[in-house]
Amino acid sequence: MNAKNTKQNLIKTTQENLPVNGATKAAILYAELGADVTQSMVEFFSNKELKQLKLSLKKLRTYDVRQEISVLEEALVYGEKKGIAPKKQAPKSTMENQASNFRSSAASDPSSMAALIRTWISSEKH
Repeated sequence: MNAKNTKQNLIKTTQENLPVNGATKAAILYAELGADVTQSMVEFFSNKELKQLKLSLKKLRTYDVRQEISVLEEALVYGEKKGIAPKKQAPKSTMENQASNFRSSAASDPSSMAALIRTWISSEKH
């Protein structure tokens, strides 16, 4: 494979992140946290919020990696402020490692993660 073909297959991460509305952010975070973490969060949502979240998840289908990174970064900042996520790690730490650590932290405090998702869901006008 030559260098020209390699460059065409790479995702440009220097572009601005694609805009993500609150419901989409909530769905991405919920999907990224995984069932092991999110099943303990369900009790913190109202029926209306669960309905909105399920609708957002259904609409989500696929999303851009830049959107995923943007949502995870925003959730990490929130988690750091709430004391449920580890502080930013060394620059060598990948987003994948940070996300994994965040999932572990989120599992220990599902109410805080539910609060963040509820905030994003409620920011949407229905």
